[in-house]
Amino acid sequence: MVRRVLVDLFEETDDITVVGECGSGEELLPTAIRTRPHVVLVDPTLPGTDPLEAVRELLDVLPSARIAVHAGAFCLVTSHRAQRLGAVGYLLKGDDLADLPQRVRELADGGSVWCAPPADRGR
Repeated sequence: MVRRVLVDLFEETDDITVVGECGSGEELLPTAIRTRPHVVLVDPTLPGTDPLEAVRELLDVLPSARIAVHAGAFCLVTSHRAQRLGAVGYLLKGDDLADLPQRVRELADGGSVWCAPPADRGR
């Protein structure tokens, strides 16, 4: 359901095109190789192969891909691991959806987008 909402959101923008979707970690690498995306949003809870390990594998094959974790909750361990593996962002599904296209643009333009840990979010 989250994927469908994201696809619908991005289809409403003129400058973002969804080129692929994955329902499992195993699908991430073959789909990315086939579609060659600029930006990849990865759910760390995708079933199957470890999606974060797939980040490393994807960057080995497509080093220019800009990858961000798109998680349901903030996890410091996952955030640090994603960064070590080459991700350039960590976004939360609960953040304002209207902001997501701009975050994707920032990633595509070479920036990074890291959400603040929960303790820092109200400051």
